[in-house]
Amino acid sequence: MSIAIGVPLLAMVAIFQSSVLPHMSIGGIRPDLMIVFVISWSLLRGVEAGLMWAFIGGIFIDLLSNAPFGLATISLLGTTFVISSVGSAAFGSNIALSLVSVLAASLLNQVFLVALLILSENPPVWNDSLIRIITLSTLFNMCLLPLTLWSLGWLHHATKRQEVTL
Repeated sequence: MSIAIGVPLLAMVAIFQSSVLPHMSIGGIRPDLMIVFVISWSLLRGVEAGLMWAFIGGIFIDLLSNAPFGLATISLLGTTFVISSVGSAAFGSNIALSLVSVLAASLLNQVFLVALLILSENPPVWNDSLIRIITLSTLFNMCLLPLTLWSLGWLHHATKRQEVTL
């Protein structure tokens, strides 16, 4: 897909996630749109496309976050690499398996974020609330997957290069 479409789309996702979703949270819990978009795209287009989206989306999230810069980018890249390497070929067209991949990606992304926070000497406080937030955020992400996968599936087919046969 053209960078001219991907960059503005990921910028809008990051802005929406950073500015609108905090006001639409339920009990302080909200989905992570960027991980859902990035993993969905990597399932549709493969590891390389997913990693490009993870890098661009991570930079946008980092620019809009007060967390240490690079945290979101590194976490998204690691999560996308692991999940899309395993699931790209198998999960892309199957919604049930795609839900499993978003579940795994959401949890893995949280593990990466916590590990990076610990390494940056900003460890989170472990308690029942943190576990509840991670669990419910993951469930939100899974609820968003069908709509995200459908929209990005349309975009994937609309921007897919035509194969030339001789």
